[in-house]
Amino acid sequence: MTVTLPKATVYEPYVDEDSFTKYWDDEKITAIVGLDDIHDKKLEMIEHAKEAAIKGGLYEKTDEHAKVVITDYIHSLKGYENYNVVFNEKS
Repeated sequence: MTVTLPKATVYEPYVDEDSFTKYWDDEKITAIVGLDDIHDKKLEMIEHAKEAAIKGGLYEKTDEHAKVVITDYIHSLKGYENYNVVFNEKS
């Protein structure tokens, strides 16, 4: 049985705002920070995290995991227990 896998992609990266860390809790730092500054920094953080995940093997790990899940599912179907699953990866 041949299964075609689509190329992995990141759809909606986001920043978990509950994971922020305060470094100067007791000190007051006065600066004018506008919404544009916050928005720009969030976009920068998202892009940096996405690049780090890709460099860390996100796509390769996703492909490997998908192959395991799909193979296990096919083998769990009645009559397909002994099928050899081959993956045809789209480029």
